[in-house]
Amino acid sequence: HSFHFAPRHKYESFAASIARHEMFLATAIKLKKDMVALDVGCGVGGPQRCIARFSQANVVGLNNNAYQLKRAKDLSAKQGLSHLCSYVKADFMNIPAENETYDAVYQVEATCHAPDKYGVFKEIHRVLKPGTYFGGYEWVITDKYDANNPDHVAVKRGIEVGNGLPELELPSHIRSCLERAGFVVVEDRDLAPYNEAFEVPWYDPLAGSFSIAGFKHTWVGRYLTNRMVAALEFCKIAPEGTTEVSNMLMKTA
Repeated sequence: HSFHFAPRHKYESFAASIARHEMFLATAIKLKKDMVALDVGCGVGGPQRCIARFSQANVVGLNNNAYQLKRAKDLSAKQGLSHLCSYVKADFMNIPAENETYDAVYQVEATCHAPDKYGVFKEIHRVLKPGTYFGGYEWVITDKYDANNPDHVAVKRGIEVGNGLPELELPSHIRSCLERAGFVVVEDRDLAPYNEAFEVPWYDPLAGSFSIAGFKHTWVGRYLTNRMVAALEFCKIAPEGTTEVSNMLMKTA
């Protein structure tokens, strides 16, 4: 139950790459047993459960979506992790915690949804104990982006619309916002480049292939899914507006 992606070795499964990606993050922020960490924008808690199980730290998932939090709680209970995983419904631009509360904070493709990057990083810095770590995986546009290239602009806009994102930013902007918020940037790097001889690109699961796992991401699979969604909405099984969302994702996701 993780809606994320990761660099992957050609002999590594998708699930294994995601787990390694998340456990690396736990290691990078020095997360250990009995520490208390905050997962900013936890979604349904996929990374949270992996990181809590791996580190044996207590991880508080913060999310402003009640449905996702219910799913997260149910999944954590099902996996026997309720003693390590707890939740709070809140806006990550206004975290309901005292200053210097947490031993570590992380985010996995969440703060890219913040309307103000400096604002969210400043709030994260506020709730972190001095000398501790904040780490994360952030969506950005690369330095190769050309705002005068209509193809670049269309791809960028499609990602923003399809994933409910505000303006995607350059890495330099993210670094600047982190430093202005009070952080010392220890490490930042681009995880998209890969070695074709040994690795699979992060976007491979979305590329589509005529296999059991990949068919749904092919043009034919996406079209059939869209038509099925339309039929379910017509029959009043799916809620009104579901087809509209599916149409949008057909164009942008």
